[in-house]
Amino acid sequence: LPEGKPEKILLELYPPADKLLTDSPLHLSQKILKTGKDCLQVEFRVLVNADLVEELLRLGDKVKVLEPSSLRKELAGCLKNALKLYKK
Repeated sequence: LPEGKPEKILLELYPPADKLLTDSPLHLSQKILKTGKDCLQVEFRVLVNADLVEELLRLGDKVKVLEPSSLRKELAGCLKNALKLYKK
């Protein structure tokens, strides 16, 4: 069983990922906080784990983690490591 407690996740999504998460929410607790033509802000409560990180990385440059800062740093680190592969 997963350990820890669910955390509040706050994301900013850009087209076309905004539509994707509107049509197929990442989690049942997902709430839309703000909609606009440029982005969508959603919030949900889940355990931060490898599955979540993988799902967010799949969205690439169409998602920005606003909270929690630990998840934001983890994703930024993964993306920096990926970028290093292209600089060689």
